[in-house]
Amino acid sequence: MITPLVVANWKMSIEAPEIREFVASWRATADAAVDCVIAPPLAYLGLLSQVPGIQLAGQDCSSEASGAFTGECSAASLLALGCQFGIVGHSERRQRHGETDDIIATKAQQLEAVGLTPIICLGESSQEREAGETFAVIERQVRAAVRGLHRAPVFAYEPIWAIGTGLPAEPSDAGTVQQAIANELKSIFGKKGDGRVLYGGSVKPENTAEFMSEQGIDGLLVGGASLTAESFMDICRNAGG
Repeated sequence: MITPLVVANWKMSIEAPEIREFVASWRATADAAVDCVIAPPLAYLGLLSQVPGIQLAGQDCSSEASGAFTGECSAASLLALGCQFGIVGHSERRQRHGETDDIIATKAQQLEAVGLTPIICLGESSQEREAGETFAVIERQVRAAVRGLHRAPVFAYEPIWAIGTGLPAEPSDAGTVQQAIANELKSIFGKKGDGRVLYGGSVKPENTAEFMSEQGIDGLLVGGASLTAESFMDICRNAGG
């Protein structure tokens, strides 16, 4: 049985005082039978490095291993800072920074090369959804993202129209897309392996159990609802059943 993976992406929505408050209130959720991961702002990774029951993720990484790339953070640096995962391909990076499928694939390769697990975000826009292109978009993004990888990564299905809107996908619809991603992983790698498939998009404690009851959903990628310890602990407990 796959252990659920619950990932908090704090983006740039929290500062050191709030993180210290989070740490002071956090209680390890080993009884929830989930893997808990937090991706804080890069500068604050150290504030979470000794928190029990939490693994760390970078919110992004460079597509280059080293060199004259001002402001970038390499995969090797994330590893040195105590990360086990790295998030790439978030819709904000795709839309606001013009990141292509090729760039995202290269970043995933960089993470894998140093021993980190890539968490690759993907999802369709509202226009693509209305045009009936969801599954075509997902297949293209999956196949492009795993180019050059030797093992199945984690995928996070985040329909763009559901991120931060308070309007999550219907759990059954999300489960159908998640299963399609899992099938793609099996067809590419011969088996799904450790390639867990997460759902993200307006996740909160109240809808966690419903999402996790759907076949194909192996965990969650959480935004705003993960910013307080109590809310994130509730999500982790609910995800673990």
